[in-house]
Order: sequence, then C-alpha cells, then structure tokens
Amino acid sequence: MSKKILIYYLVLFLILLVWNNTDAPPATPLRIAFLVALILPGLRERNALIPAALICFWGVSSNGYAYTYMPYTTSLYTVIVLLAVLLNMGKSSPVRLSEKKYMWIFLIYVTVVNVCTKFGVDQLSHTLLITILFLSLISDGDKEALNIIECSFIFMTIGISILSLSAREQILLNSVSYDIDSERIAWVDPNYMGVQVEMGAIVALFKLFDEQVLSLPVKLISILAITLALPTILMTGSRGAVLCIAVVFLLLFLVTDTKLWVKLIIVSAIIAFCVYLYTNEFFDLFLTRVQNDESSGSGRLDIWKAKYDAFITDGNILTLLFGFGSFGGMMLGYSHLQGFHNDYLSFLCCFGVIGFVLFLFYLLLPCKIVNKSSYAKYKVIAGTVFLLVSITTLEPFGLGYFTFYAFVLYLFLLAKNSNVRA
Repeated sequence: MSKKILIYYLVLFLILLVWNNTDAPPATPLRIAFLVALILPGLRERNALIPAALICFWGVSSNGYAYTYMPYTTSLYTVIVLLAVLLNMGKSSPVRLSEKKYMWIFLIYVTVVNVCTKFGVDQLSHTLLITILFLSLISDGDKEALNIIECSFIFMTIGISILSLSAREQILLNSVSYDIDSERIAWVDPNYMGVQVEMGAIVALFKLFDEQVLSLPVKLISILAITLALPTILMTGSRGAVLCIAVVFLLLFLVTDTKLWVKLIIVSAIIAFCVYLYTNEFFDLFLTRVQNDESSGSGRLDIWKAKYDAFITDGNILTLLFGFGSFGGMMLGYSHLQGFHNDYLSFLCCFGVIGFVLFLFYLLLPCKIVNKSSYAKYKVIAGTVFLLVSITTLEPFGLGYFTFYAFVLYLFLLAKNSNVRA
C-alpha cells in the first residue's frame, strides 16, 4: 500500500472516530460522500482495499456507542461488493482457493433452508456472501494483501477501543441497563464487542510473537492495539471475552517456536500492564460479574436445555436433518424469539445435523489447508481456537455478524499464504 493511500484512509479513519453524536447520524449527503470516498480506491484494481476498508470501518461502526457515517443495512454492502467484483472482472487473477467451493455450498445450504422455512435471505447469507466475494477482490499471490487485511483488524480494534474508552463512564452505566438503540449492536451487548475487540489484539499478538516481522512501525501499532484492547475488554465485563484472549495467549506462549526471551518480555509487559489496570479499577466490573456468577451461567444453561429438548421433541426426521430455519430455531422452546447464546446449538437447531456439520467444517477448514511445516500454522490454530471458544456462549455466526465471517476469511488467507511467513 502506498503512503498516499495509507494517509488517505487514516484521514477517513479519524473522521469516523470524531463523530460522537448519540442522537442523530451525520447528514445523508455526508454519509454518501464518506461511503464513496471509502470504496473508490478499491474499485480500480484487486488490491484488497475494499475488504480491508469494510472490515475496519464497518467493524468500528457496528461497535460504536454513537451513530456513524457507515450504513446500517447489510444488503447495501452486498451490492457494493458485487459492483466491485464486476468492475474488477478481466483484471489480475483473483485468489485461487479450491476450498472456496465448500464456502459456496455452505452459503447455498443455509440460504435454501431459510427460504424454504419462509424466513428469506437474512443477514447470515449476506455476510457470508460478502466474505466469499472478497476473495475476488484480492489478487492471487499478492503477499501484501494479507498484511493489509491484518492491519484492518488491528485498526478496527484501535478504533473500537478509542471510542469505548472515551465513553467509559457511559458504558459502565449502561452495562446495567441496555435501553439503547438496537442499531448500535455491541453497545447493547458488550459480550460481542469484547470478542470483536480481541480480533485485532490477537492479530497484533501474532505480529509480536512472529520474529520475522521486523518492521518497527508494525510492532509499535501492534503494541498500541493490545494496550488499548485490554482495558476495553475488561470494561465490557465479559467473562467469555477474557477467557478467549487468555486461551489464545496461553496457546501462543506454549506452542510457538518464538525464542523464550521474547516470550518472557511479552508476558512480563502484559502482566505489568494488567497490574496497572487493576490498581486503576478496570477489573472492577469483570470481578463483580465473576463473583456474582450463577451456576446456570446467566441463564444460558436453561436456554440450552429448552432449545435442545424442543429440537429433539418438536420436530421430525426432516427438521433433524435440515433444521427449523433461523426464525423457527429462535422460536424453539419458547413462545417468543429467544437467542441461543451458543452457535453450535444455533446451527444444529436452525439448520439441522447437515448444517451443523457444514458449519464446523467451514470453521476448521483453514487448519486443514495450512502448511503444517510453516509458522503460520500456529496463527491459524490459535485463531480457530479463539473462534471455537468464543461461540460457546455467543451466536455471532448464526446472527450473521460480519467481523466473525471476515476473521474466518483472514484465517483462510493466512493458510493459503502459509508457505510465506506473514
């Protein structure tokens, strides 16, 4: 990426962050101009700019406490990406990934099930389609594309963290009462925000543990992302998010072949920073939630039992194989819409045994295709474990959260380029 393009997107990033109005979004002409400015550089060639821009800017916007320049409608992003793919046809060859056919099978399957159960094409189908089409906006063999995608996650984490830390008192107040506009998804549910903040922090950890990443600016930006992410994660009070980042960090420390002294420096720095955060009351909300934890896991065990029992008893052989669809699954066991708080159960109930298997295969596929003799295998395994742990108490894939599907795409690209250290 040229310096001009980098500065261009940094300016747009700052513009995005300074809008903090919780009462109204920017004027429509400004929002249109901002969106055009965001996607325009990526329409000219396959340079990963559109995927990276949407990961960063859409990720920040969907987790901010205020209104935003970015659109709220997922289908609009589908149209934008399709337009970009059409404009790039006939140019440099896109990423060649034979496993892409499994992504299409997964997409077609969940879409057909939802259409047949009269739920229609929902956000899940749109976000999965968008991330598949992203592969057509990245040139095959483009080594820089992976770095651009990684930077997009890192800056996404920085952006969400800055917005959250700047409104710390409001977030702590609303951690008790979630009476907030539903368009600000993660502002309503800090658990999702905590995990999404971790995505960039995990990519930053990859950069710090990988000794072949020698660029000082990259190291400094990675340190900044982790420094901002840790207090933000604690501020959400999400026990699941803390568990996810702890598991990934422990895994990287134990299995990577990074020199021991490098690992010890990283561990010492993080422990020292955590001590600082503890003395400044950032752990208070998290510790309160741990101390007040119920054996039912905030009622999740009751929900899981009700959903699973209804899936077994209320259906037939067809629903066992193909599920009840997204809407039917949400109604299972209840007289009203009720989420699952677990993506494994969500896909089992909504899309049946077949959908459940396709979902697991989709998540685990990067581990299958990564070069087992490369350093990237540690990153792919750690990233996959992060997702597998996070969805035990959340259902971001079933609800079609864009950043989670984008993170799987990142793992695919990492595995594809595993013959070259990222």
